This record gives sequence, structure tokens and C-alpha cells, in this order.
Amino acid sequence: MLTGIGFANDKIGFLCFRYESADFTPAICRTQDGWITWKKVSITLPSKFDGYGITPLSPAFDGLHDTLPLLLYREDGTNFIIYLTSNDYGKTWTYDETSQSS
Repeated sequence: MLTGIGFANDKIGFLCFRYESADFTPAICRTQDGWITWKKVSITLPSKFDGYGITPLSPAFDGLHDTLPLLLYREDGTNFIIYLTSNDYGKTWTYDETSQSS
């Protein structure tokens, strides 16, 4: 299930999926060669987010501080968005503790 798409330039882009297989693991896929090959991006969140479902949304690029919003949710209706940041066009993403919205 595609949940986000974003382009940094004509070579670098992202496809985000709520899940990629029967185990419902979210996936963020990145290309850096103009859509010819794709590689899954690995992200690690703090343990306080264990037990939440994750839906990656569309990344945004401004050349300095790129952002990737993640919707976190639980079956009890709790949900909020956190933001990962990158300064290398999404090769690596870091969680910013001050970025959480309710």
C-alpha cells in the first residue's frame, strides 16, 4: 500500500509503503539513479515507539534539512506524527525528539 512519494531531484526519489509483505512491515525505498534501481532504507526509532504501527508519509526536500513524516498509531486510537530528518538526501534519517506532533 503506497502511502507517500517524494522527489529530491531528477535522480533521487522515494516510495513509501505502509507495508510490503504479510508481516505488515513498513518500507521506505530510495533510488539515486533516476528510478532504475531501488534500495530499502533502514530506519531505527527509539524504543519508546515499540508497539506502534508506522505509516511513512511523503518526504520533503529543501536541500539542507530534508524531512520524512511518520504516522505512528495504536489500535486504541492513539496516533501522532513524528519527523525524521536527513542532510544527505535521505541516505540516512534521524529522529528529532522535538518534532512530535499530536
